[in-house]
Amino acid sequence: MSQLTYRSSVYRGAYAAIFAGVYLLLTAYLLSGDDSGSETSAGVWRLVAGLLLACVLGALAGPGLHGKLFKHRMHTQTHRKRRKRSAP
Repeated sequence: MSQLTYRSSVYRGAYAAIFAGVYLLLTAYLLSGDDSGSETSAGVWRLVAGLLLACVLGALAGPGLHGKLFKHRMHTQTHRKRRKRSAP
């Protein structure tokens, strides 16, 4: 397994967890004032479907989003390494 593949799967898992956490926090905030209940489990299934959708979106966007967020930082580190090699 190449190092790039390993990073990609870790990024996918991490961003899926982050998206799921944000979804659950947002849902808890939106439902905090709602005292009505339901006799069926339709609301639970909607919550689970939304959580699954958030995980899938996080997994799909993870590596690309991470690259865009930390592109400047990676470029700076690479530039510093090149400068150190060329310096006498």
